[in-house]
Amino acid sequence: MKNLKISAEQGLKIKKKSVIELVSSLKNEFGFSLKSLEFVFVTESTIHKINKEYLKHNYPTDIITFAYSGTGEPIEAEIYICSEVAEINAGKYKVPVNQEIFRLIIHGILHIMGFDDKTAYKKKKMKRKENELLVKFSPNS
Repeated sequence: MKNLKISAEQGLKIKKKSVIELVSSLKNEFGFSLKSLEFVFVTESTIHKINKEYLKHNYPTDIITFAYSGTGEPIEAEIYICSEVAEINAGKYKVPVNQEIFRLIIHGILHIMGFDDKTAYKKKKMKRKENELLVKFSPNS
C-alpha cells in the first residue's frame, strides 16, 4: 500500500502483511485516503521517552498517535505502538498478542478519524467501535 510505512526497533518482529491488510480494510470501511501513515513498533523504554517528551506523562503506554492532518483531509500521521506493553495487555486480557496489536492499530486509526477517549462516555463509545471493528477484521489466531 502506497504511503504506508511500517518499521520496528531492532529485535521486534511484526507481520507487516497483516498490518497492511488491516489498514486497507479500515481504509475501505471509513473511505479515507492516505497522504502518509507510519506505524512504528517500539520498546517500552522508547515509548516511555516519547510519552514523557510529548505528552508529559512519566510512564510507558501501549500506543501514541500523532495526527497531522485535519478533518476530511488525506491522513498524515504517525502511530507508535509498544510491542512489550501490548504483550503484557494480551496476557492480562487473555487474548492473542496479534489481536491486541490489531486493537491498537484500530485504536490509533479511530483517534485519527476523530474519536477520543478523554471522557467516560467517549471512551465507552470508542471502545464499542474498536470491538466492532476487531470482530469484523479479526486476525487469524
